[in-house]
Amino acid sequence: MARILIIDDNDAILHVLKRVLEKHGYKVDDAGTGREALEKITTTFYDLAIVDLNLPDINGQALYKMISTRSPKTKKIILTGLPPIEPPEDMLRTEQIDYLLKPLSGEELIQAVKKKLENNEK
Repeated sequence: MARILIIDDNDAILHVLKRVLEKHGYKVDDAGTGREALEKITTTFYDLAIVDLNLPDINGQALYKMISTRSPKTKKIILTGLPPIEPPEDMLRTEQIDYLLKPLSGEELIQAVKKKLENNEK
């Protein structure tokens, strides 16, 4: 089963998302900061990273790019409470950007994760 890293500074959101994904058989780690996420990415391969845009230490878009550089095979989904923003031009050229909007249901999460993991794009 796929290994997933959830990055969000809200402990309640981390707990709920982790629980839903583990219930569906995924191996899940979490990180409350961008720095913690980068440390985990360097020691463990993740099939998917779910990246919150609003982190206390690193801008979510910048973290998204850092993950792409450090772990190019890790697929990514942006998690945000705000409507999707226009990604930088270089992100548009290299990959399809997927968003999950908070609040989301467990079903929405699972569908998005399955779709992303089945998709051959990053």
